[in-house]
Amino acid sequence: MIIDLLDNLEWYRSLHPMLEPLISFLDRAVVYEQVPGRYQEGGFSYEIRSYHSAEEPTALQSAALELQILLEGSELYSIQREGETRLVTTVTEGLFLVLQPDTTYRTSAAESGSTAIKKVIFTLP
Repeated sequence: MIIDLLDNLEWYRSLHPMLEPLISFLDRAVVYEQVPGRYQEGGFSYEIRSYHSAEEPTALQSAALELQILLEGSELYSIQREGETRLVTTVTEGLFLVLQPDTTYRTSAAESGSTAIKKVIFTLP
C-alpha cells in the first residue's frame, strides 16, 4: 500500500501504464462534480462513493490495482494480513492510496462520530 499527497501522484507514474492518462483525467477535476456511481474513462473504470462513516468498519478486498482518493471527509483504513491488522492510518482529503490486488483492508470507520465521506476508487486493469 502507498499513501501520499495527491499533489505527488505524478511521482508514481511508473507503477502502471494507465496512471499517465488517469492523472490527465484528474487534472480536469471531473470526479469532484460527479454523483455516486460507476463510470468508464479511456482504459480505466472508477466508482464514486458517498456515505457516512460507521462505528464498525467494512472489510473489503481489492480485486485489482486500486487508486483511492478521498474527495471529502476523513476515515480510518487498516490493512489486514493473515487475519491480523498490520497497519492503521487516517486518510483525509487530498491524500491517495494505492492498493495492490488481493489486499484485505477495512474502511468506513471514523476516529470520532459519524462523518460524511466522498471518495473515488479507480480500478486499473
